[in-house]
Amino acid sequence: MHTYELAALGAAACWALNGLIAAHPSLYVGAISFNRARMSIVFVMLGAYVTMTGGWVRLARDDAFAILASGFSG
Repeated sequence: MHTYELAALGAAACWALNGLIAAHPSLYVGAISFNRARMSIVFVMLGAYVTMTGGWVRLARDDAFAILASGFSG
């Protein structure tokens, strides 16, 4: 299998497991509060990963606006 096929399979598995795992906590806390907490955790994790791998240096200025707009709309 190619790397991108394995990545797609892994993403689909994570998506499916997320629905199973997050159902009860989101009912208990509330959907908006649960998603806010989840996105905050993901933001910190991705920010730490990009900082440790030096990914900010490779980011082109032209792409920064598109990435920020995508994150804001999501």
